[in-house]
Amino acid sequence: MCQVLMIERVASLCGWVKTTFAQHGCKVTRVLHLNQAEIALKQCHFDLVLIASENSELCLPDIKVLRHQTVAPMIALLPPESEFDDVSLYQCGVDKCLSNSIDRMSLWEAAQSVLSESAEVK
Repeated sequence: MCQVLMIERVASLCGWVKTTFAQHGCKVTRVLHLNQAEIALKQCHFDLVLIASENSELCLPDIKVLRHQTVAPMIALLPPESEFDDVSLYQCGVDKCLSNSIDRMSLWEAAQSVLSESAEVK
């Protein structure tokens, strides 16, 4: 079973994301901020970290901190209208940047891709 840590830094809820992963047999731990994520990372080994934010500027500091605490692949889920700063996100350690308007199947396929790429590197 795949363990997913989902950090929600957005005003709207990401219940559909949790449901998508759960439908594919994943256990999802949802947290609201970095402190909770750090505690969760100490308590469990996660296969994937997904951070949902309103823009890349808000999530960059969290990504930098999290990257020092886990080698798990990381996906940033951002609104389509936000200015994606892909270069900065990738430099900080994000493996994939996605729009939160992505459909469920595409989200799952992207997650599988990131997980398989991570497994190949190990």
